[in-house]
Amino acid sequence: MRNSDEFQKWKSEHLPFHIPRYDTDDDGKIVINEREAKIVKRIYNEFLWGINPQQIAKGLEDKGVEGCQGKTKWYASTILGILKNEKHMGDALLQKYYISDFLTKKLVKNKGEITQYYVKGSHKGIIDRETWEAVQEELERRERFKTEHDLSSYSYGTEYNPFTHRIFYGKCGKPYNHHCWKKRGIAQWQCKDRTVKGSRYCMNDTVNQSDLEETFIRAVNNIIQSREVYLSRWKNMIENGTALEKLRARQMIEITGQPELKIFLPELAQLILLEMTVYGTREFEFMLMDRSKIGIQIG
Repeated sequence: MRNSDEFQKWKSEHLPFHIPRYDTDDDGKIVINEREAKIVKRIYNEFLWGINPQQIAKGLEDKGVEGCQGKTKWYASTILGILKNEKHMGDALLQKYYISDFLTKKLVKNKGEITQYYVKGSHKGIIDRETWEAVQEELERRERFKTEHDLSSYSYGTEYNPFTHRIFYGKCGKPYNHHCWKKRGIAQWQCKDRTVKGSRYCMNDTVNQSDLEETFIRAVNNIIQSREVYLSRWKNMIENGTALEKLRARQMIEITGQPELKIFLPELAQLILLEMTVYGTREFEFMLMDRSKIGIQIG
């Protein structure tokens, strides 16, 4: 039944989510679906250039891109499923799901009830192994980041401020929340405790969005101006680092080879800013994606 239309129908009805997939040829061998492979490559590339799963899904919808079911509706969970699927680098984890009831043909996720088998290099990959490993590292880094900073999410939303979930107060480590009064033209960031419990409880400094943007520009230009100092470190990361470290070093080399910033670029901040610490209303420290730290003060 494996190669039949009946099996394909059964699979579409019982799998818990659907992702762009490989096909099988007349001999039952796995072959790449070239149209869907382009979608997979796009998703991996966009994720590693700082676009979050919600934004990727929206971009695919806006372009009317069809998934493997012929639908143009995309979800962040589907994007994450694609990013985590080892089949895209040529490996296979067998028996992820199993039929718990052969009468109803109910398919459930295997949580250790039956043995799973991991087959390395079982077929040709759409994504090279280093890219796949870099994505897994970044996903794991984000989970650790959320745990370390007691955050409920990371980079959430189809459109969001690139500083969201990345600003923390230097004295207590609490995250900052964004507040915007459009009619008054005011956009500020306040410590979470001050937002929830009031200024009597928390006297942490409130900072302006415009100051964050200005200092980010200065931080990026600082590293562009000092590029030669950082090059040896980046080259060492490329030679000896993990898959993610190698990728980030290459990206930093590419970015710092460009002219200095004249205006604030949200897309760039979304990509290279890992974390920002507030030490005062006009004193900040930026940690960039290669883990370089740059302190900036404004008068």
